[in-house]
Amino acid sequence: GAYSDHNYFVVAVPQQGKARIYRDALKKPILNKQIPFVILSTPGVSYIKFSPNNQYIYLQSAQEFVTYDFENIRINNFAVAQPLGESHPVWVSNAHLAYQAQDSSINYLMEFDGNNNADMLSSDPGTRLYYSPNHTSLYRVITKDKKTSLDNVSLVAK
Repeated sequence: GAYSDHNYFVVAVPQQGKARIYRDALKKPILNKQIPFVILSTPGVSYIKFSPNNQYIYLQSAQEFVTYDFENIRINNFAVAQPLGESHPVWVSNAHLAYQAQDSSINYLMEFDGNNNADMLSSDPGTRLYYSPNHTSLYRVITKDKKTSLDNVSLVAK
């Protein structure tokens, strides 16, 4: 991902328990041996995703996460208490992640560093919440009385 006039890419080797982030590795002059910008320790990384504006990146290993903040040069390690469903957390803004708990219909929203992990509301298992571009409402798939519908839920207090 590109952030603040720099290009970053990540190389993770799950067996080594490390992920290396390189900055401007293809910028001339290209070095024979690149030096990582930062090395993150993470056991068995299974998923990597940059935030929409590329300021943050998260690396996931089951319920454990490592995030890196390129602007503030900060590493955060955290775990979520609820086992995750089959999908990975999705960025719903530049700094917020959303996920659904496994064997549950409860959806959670948290900040990039794992703080303020809050349960939002339920949706059908295996479906996630879809946030509007301005984050004033969300959509969910919900089944009530054997009828499935797409609900629009306001996030603005009236």
